Amino acid sequence: MISTATIADDAPFDRTEELFLPELQRLASEMRQLHPTLRFNVWHDPVGSLTDYQGYALGVECVFPKVAQNVSDVALSVDLCHLTSTPKLMADVAWGHPSGHSEAAFRESWQSSNEWPEATQEIVEELRKQFPKLVRAFQSAVERGAPPTMPEQVDYSGMTVNERLFSAGILKAWDAAAESRNRKRMVEL
Repeated sequence: MISTATIADDAPFDRTEELFLPELQRLASEMRQLHPTLRFNVWHDPVGSLTDYQGYALGVECVFPKVAQNVSDVALSVDLCHLTSTPKLMADVAWGHPSGHSEAAFRESWQSSNEWPEATQEIVEELRKQFPKLVRAFQSAVERGAPPTMPEQVDYSGMTVNERLFSAGILKAWDAAAESRNRKRMVEL
């Protein structure tokens, strides 16, 4: 769990790495043990140094073997921008090209970095509290192994429960939850 004691009063955006990088590293380590055939990378780097963006990004990604044409990678990232003016903050779980599907976001109603919330201490604290939701979304995406099939693309009528789970790409996750008698996870799936 991320400690509230590490949030600085004067510049919360300076503390983002200290708050979230250990959690991302722990997550990558756990996921490597659960999925030894997949590759998990943790990164933390400045971005956009030659632009007005002037940001910093950190995250963890899962790179899948080349088994499906529309599957590349999925990442949980925390991004800061405009560090030299009014810093803004966002975090999300998203698939890479060609899907680009967003699994979950810290704030759902944003279209560009201009709409991100200002990186105040309160916003960093809000992200810290919501971070477990993003971790669960990342874990679920990795278990599924592909972006979700959009409901409007699949006609589930007339299918059994197993057929629906298989079509949605979550049968393996369902079986694991059922085997461990994890009712909460089964209902979630």
